Amino acid sequence: MDALLAGRGIELQVEIEVNDHETIRLMVQQGAAASILPYSSVARECAGGLLEAHRITEGGIFRTLARGVRISRTASLAREAVVRTISQVVADMERDDRLTLTQGRAAPRRGRLRSDPSVIPAKAGIH
Repeated sequence: MDALLAGRGIELQVEIEVNDHETIRLMVQQGAAASILPYSSVARECAGGLLEAHRITEGGIFRTLARGVRISRTASLAREAVVRTISQVVADMERDDRLTLTQGRAAPRRGRLRSDPSVIPAKAGIH
């Protein structure tokens, strides 16, 4: 965060650093903190009306997903089958336009991300 905010005249007042999504989610739910988390970490609480989630940017934030494997391990048939399956599922979701929420679709239901409903930050690439 320090690198992202460098030169912007913004200084964070960090009281505590936690590296566990469950602990962070519970702290936010109890009102002890505010945080930036993946929507999937708080979706159930948002649907139940316990938390609100807000987009950080209008267009969403995207991440690239990659599979990690030990360099000295040879590829197994099972591993390659998993890669093919995941790649196919993502391709099917992209083909069916299920990775983004477009203007033509209905507004988000209660508990979904709040703000501009035109894009959900869910686009992912598989490498």
